[in-house]
Amino acid sequence: MNIIKELNLMRSIKRLALSVGLLGFFLAPAYAQQTLSMGLEDCIEYALEYHSEVKNKQLDAYNAKAKVGETRSAGLPQLNFNMAMNGNPNIQPAVFPNEKGTPFYDKDAGDKLVIPFGVAYDGSARFSASQLLFDGSYIVGLMAARTYRELADKELVQTRIDRVEAVKKAFYLVLVNQKSLASFESNVNRLRKLAEETEAMLEQGLVDETDLDRLKVNYNNSLSQRNNAARGLELSYWLLKYHMAMPQDCELSLEGEFSEAAIVDESDLLTDDFDFSDRVEIQLLQVNADLAKLSLRQYQVQYLPKLELVAGAGYSSGANSLGKLLGERWYWSSVVGMKLTMPIFDGLRKHYQIRQARFGQEKISNQKEFLEQGITVEIQQARNALLDNKETLEVSRQNMKLAEKVFTRTKAKYQAGLGSNLEVVQADDDFRQAETVYFNSLYQAILARISLEKATGKLYK
Repeated sequence: MNIIKELNLMRSIKRLALSVGLLGFFLAPAYAQQTLSMGLEDCIEYALEYHSEVKNKQLDAYNAKAKVGETRSAGLPQLNFNMAMNGNPNIQPAVFPNEKGTPFYDKDAGDKLVIPFGVAYDGSARFSASQLLFDGSYIVGLMAARTYRELADKELVQTRIDRVEAVKKAFYLVLVNQKSLASFESNVNRLRKLAEETEAMLEQGLVDETDLDRLKVNYNNSLSQRNNAARGLELSYWLLKYHMAMPQDCELSLEGEFSEAAIVDESDLLTDDFDFSDRVEIQLLQVNADLAKLSLRQYQVQYLPKLELVAGAGYSSGANSLGKLLGERWYWSSVVGMKLTMPIFDGLRKHYQIRQARFGQEKISNQKEFLEQGITVEIQQARNALLDNKETLEVSRQNMKLAEKVFTRTKAKYQAGLGSNLEVVQADDDFRQAETVYFNSLYQAILARISLEKATGKLYK
């Protein structure tokens, strides 16, 4: 089955459901605009349906299909109708010797006769038909047109893969930023509560005013980081909508949570059944190799003859005035024949074209070998990057938990009068820094996972 038909069949139900939801969303009045809730698959389907790059590649695929029909039409019967009416102000004459025994001898003329061959007006109405019987170039051209269609399908798949990659990265950036913002919100609330408790202790004379000021400084810093995180989340939503080709004024909310362990796991990607043909780049190169082979055959078959069946029939007439032409008798004529074109010598043009085509085939073979080597390195690099980021993520998670414990204990000691306010402030700084490192590590691990999916050809099927 054609790859485009497969893709459309696999997504038809999802697209229908998504389209119905989107239709209701976009038709809603502006004053009653609803929030559109979408999961990862919904975002991907939306991007594949509405993004201009994907739509243009889809049009290229349709265009390639139409090109097949155009090429096929050259092998079907060609029918034409021609009608003409001509005026001849100056008729081309013919000069004959004026001698006895000649058909047009005139004793009163001189030694030659000038006779116009034609009439002042003539007309014709004819049907013509031709049918290609054999042409090697036509056969190869039809095969090449179908291969170009396959090439357009593969390019569409490649564009879809690039779009899925961009949407997945932007989608998870929103989720990570949401978690980060929630963490900063918790920090702000925690410090606000601690500052209120410290202010109450200050009124009782249990702490110094400097202690409260230190906490307020940390609170202000945490509040600033919370605001930065909120703006970062807003920007990540903007980026996601951009990659989805969704209008920026649409209200979007993401559904679901992701499992950290699942999203950074590589066990399902590193299997022994990897095939280079899973990569669309290899598929594209294979199609180009097929085109190069057809290009070679196209030049080779040009040494073969071309055979056509031709036929024509119609009426013609002539008169010395236009009025008489329309009333004159029109004469029927017809012709049927075959036309054979046999190439003999073209100055070795086809010979050198064949040589160039063979060189092109060798180049594609070399490119495929180099691409496979590059894919092997890419997979190894992506795997190592994911493993490194997983280790970094695990360390940052442990450090965040330890920093949280340290802050909790330090806060308890301070409230019990056994620790200093400075220790609490430092523990809070360490905790917030550990959280920032953790969320950065989490997103880097997600990016590494997506890169490995793409490297193994499993990002989009």
